[in-house]
Amino acid sequence: MAELDTLYVTNPTTDDFTVNFNGEPYMIGAGEKKAFPEFLGFHVAKHLSDKIIREKILKIRKKTTENPYRPEVAQLQVYDNPTRRIALYDILQDKTLVERCVNAFPMKEFIGEIAEYDEYVSKKEAKEEKAEVTPTKAK
Repeated sequence: MAELDTLYVTNPTTDDFTVNFNGEPYMIGAGEKKAFPEFLGFHVAKHLSDKIIREKILKIRKKTTENPYRPEVAQLQVYDNPTRRIALYDILQDKTLVERCVNAFPMKEFIGEIAEYDEYVSKKEAKEEKAEVTPTKAK
C-alpha cells in the first residue's frame, strides 16, 4: 500500500470515539465504518483498541473487590497480546491489517497465546463465510 492508500476502520463499540492526530480531532461514530488514510487509520485503530481493552478490564474488575487499576491494564496496552489483536481485528476486520497495525507501533514483545487470537479470527471468518452463502430451496 502506498502512503496515502485508505483502509476502513469500524467502531465496534456503542460509543462515539474521537482521537486527535496532529492536533486535529477525528471522530468515528458508534458502529460506524469509516475510511481513513492508512497512517491515520492505524492511529485511530490503535487508540480505539486501547479504549476497548481498558473497558474490558474495568468491566471484569468491577465484578471483584480488587482494585480495578491493576498492572494488567498497563500491560495489555504496552505489550502485543491476544486481547489487543482481537480488538484490532474487530476494528480493522482483516488479519493482515492487524499485523501491519501492530508493527506500526512500538509495542513490546508478544505475551499470551497467539492461538487465542487465531481461534477468534477463524470463528469470525467462518461465521462471515456462512452468512455469505445463501441457501437455496430445493424444488
